[in-house]
Amino acid sequence: MKQCEVVYGKERLQVDIDDRSLIGCYAPRRMQTGEGLNDPEQIRKESEDIMRRALASPIALPPLAGLAKGGQKVAIVVDDYSRPTPTHLMLPLLFEELQAVGVRDEDITIVFAYGTHRFHTLEEKIKLLGGDRPEEGEAILRKYRVWDHDCRDEANLRYLGKTSRGTPVHINRFVAEADLRILTGLIKPHSAAGYTGGGKAILPGVSSRQTIISDHNYQATGHPGARLGNIDG
Repeated sequence: MKQCEVVYGKERLQVDIDDRSLIGCYAPRRMQTGEGLNDPEQIRKESEDIMRRALASPIALPPLAGLAKGGQKVAIVVDDYSRPTPTHLMLPLLFEELQAVGVRDEDITIVFAYGTHRFHTLEEKIKLLGGDRPEEGEAILRKYRVWDHDCRDEANLRYLGKTSRGTPVHINRFVAEADLRILTGLIKPHSAAGYTGGGKAILPGVSSRQTIISDHNYQATGHPGARLGNIDG
């Protein structure tokens, strides 16, 4: 009998598997401390270093410092509770970059991309914005406009036109009216949209219910372009 560790929600479970049924136990490499445990501060520092390098040298775009400038209205679109995105690590670095080029705090809006999902509780919001440092999440809520996107709130949606297939496009007004839009999120293969993240932060993330339903119909009806890894459908 072999014992393997399985991540289950926020817990780690030890599972016994018969040797005859086991091919192997595979897990990501862990960063170790002297005691052989994960070091949250080391993980945070290395993650921040990776993100700083990405901001300084993004793929197919100028650095953020070359896109942003003082006087702009900036919308930062962030994932909701359904994605394990480290938003709490990204936001401080984005604020730092924006402030360095003169963007004012009052010109920055953080928009939670709920799509048709439920809104966060206050506790969930603080956790997503601050991670294991709730005081940082609370500080962001006090300092910046943090907007819960509501796909049914027509007063806060803006019509942009129709897609090539006739889908009417309505998106969140803070995103539509921003001079600069920063989309954060988890990127991985998606069975119908090609990949999550990127454009999905806009649709379904901050789109109207009508737009979301129209778009999802292409996925539900088996449109040939709606498939894993395809970004041109």
